[in-house]
Amino acid sequence: MKILNSEKFLNPVLLKYLKWIHVIVASFMLGGIFSMLILILLKKGIKTPDTPFLMDYAIYQIFHIIITYSFIALLFTAAIYGTLTKWRFFKHYWILLKWVGLVILYALVWLGWGESINGMAALSDGGLIIPGSNIDYQLQTDHSYLFTGISFILILAVFLISILKPWSIRKTTNKMKRKYVILISIVVFLLLFLFQIGNYFTLKQYRGIPVHDQEMSRIKDGIYPGEMELGGFLYKVEVSVQYQKINDIKLVQNRENAYARFAEGVIPRIIKKQTANVSAITGATTTSKALMKAVENALSK
Repeated sequence: MKILNSEKFLNPVLLKYLKWIHVIVASFMLGGIFSMLILILLKKGIKTPDTPFLMDYAIYQIFHIIITYSFIALLFTAAIYGTLTKWRFFKHYWILLKWVGLVILYALVWLGWGESINGMAALSDGGLIIPGSNIDYQLQTDHSYLFTGISFILILAVFLISILKPWSIRKTTNKMKRKYVILISIVVFLLLFLFQIGNYFTLKQYRGIPVHDQEMSRIKDGIYPGEMELGGFLYKVEVSVQYQKINDIKLVQNRENAYARFAEGVIPRIIKKQTANVSAITGATTTSKALMKAVENALSK
C-alpha cells in the first residue's frame, strides 16, 4: 500500500479544512461543558418545583448530544492528524498530553460523570417523591458539578495546549513505522465504534418495547404478581388492585444500582395515570420500560 509509506498524506487545502473542523468541534465541546457548568450553578438557587427538571433536562441533552458527538468527532479528527499528517500521535510532548487529557475525559464518563447527569434528570423527572430521593438528588448534583468542573478544566487545558503547542519533539529511539501506527489506530477506533454502535442498538431495542393500556374495569380486586426479563435480569412487581383501580405497586425485585433506583420514579406515575403505558423516566429509560412492562404483565393476568 503506497499510502502507508508516504510521509505527506494531506495537501495544504485538506489540512486547512481538517484544522478548522478540529478547532470547531473542540469549541463546541468546550462551550457545551461550560454551559452545563453554568446551568448546574444556576439551578441551585431556583426553588420552583418544575424548574429543576427543565434545567436538568437541558443539561442532559447537552451532555448526550453536544458533548457526546463532539467528543467522537474530536477523537476522529485527532486520529486523522496522527495518521495522515506530520504531527503523528506521540511525536511531540504536547500531543502526548492531549491524548492523555482525552483519555482521562473518556474515563470520567464511566467513573460517574454520565451517571450523575442521568441521575439528576431521572430523579427530578420522577418528581423527587420517592423516599430518600432528595438526598440522592443533592448527591448527584454535587457529583455533576465536580465532574463537569474537572472536565471543563481538562478540555480547556487541551484546547490551550493545541493553540500554544509547548515543548519540543520527544527524543526517543523507539520509532514505530507509520504503517503500523495507522493499522493500530484503525483497529482501536473500529473496536470503539463497534462497541458504541452495538450499545446504541441494544438500548434502542429495549426502549422500543411496546407497553399497552389496560382496561381496569375488567380487572378484579386482588394482588397480581408480574415480571419482565430485560438485559439478563428479571424485574418483579406486585400490583394491588382495589375497586378496579391500581392501589399500590410493590417492587419485589430490582437491580442493585443507581440507574435502577432512579427508574423507580415511574411507579407513582403508573399509579397516578392508572396504566402501565406512561412516559419513561429520563436518564433511566431502559429500567423504566422493564418496570412498566412488569406491571402490564401483572395486570394482563
